[in-house]
Amino acid sequence: WTVDIFMSFLTGFYKNGELELTPHKVIWHYAKGRFVPDVIIVLLDWVSIYMVNTRNEGRYLRVFGVVRAYKITQDVAAFIENLSNRCRNILNTVLIFLLALWFNHWVACVWIFIGRLAPTETGNRWADHEDYIELDALYRYSIAFQWSCG
Repeated sequence: WTVDIFMSFLTGFYKNGELELTPHKVIWHYAKGRFVPDVIIVLLDWVSIYMVNTRNEGRYLRVFGVVRAYKITQDVAAFIENLSNRCRNILNTVLIFLLALWFNHWVACVWIFIGRLAPTETGNRWADHEDYIELDALYRYSIAFQWSCG
């Protein structure tokens, strides 16, 4: 991230659909845009690294690393914006598919959690069935994942 600050001073930007590479305009665009948030993120990273290395509980500062996600989403959005319509449609289709897989993963995990730990009136749970317990964990997960896709 530290090197990224310096590289951003050399990275062009699009203005009215045209790539701007004039050095003083690029520097000014970055300085009045994302420079301050980038410096704050890098400073918090360096402070947290120092505090963790000196055992001063700096791991709590790592929470601010979530701010990085904002910067990454901006970079990805700029990348997608510069793609052709066909590539953008393919990428959006792939992203929707991956989002569906991610959602079904969480549904499967919740289903396994419910099957193993949820309260029951009879004392029996589907995940405690002897045929199910004998299966390895990956197979049990794939059964729950298949159920979540259904």
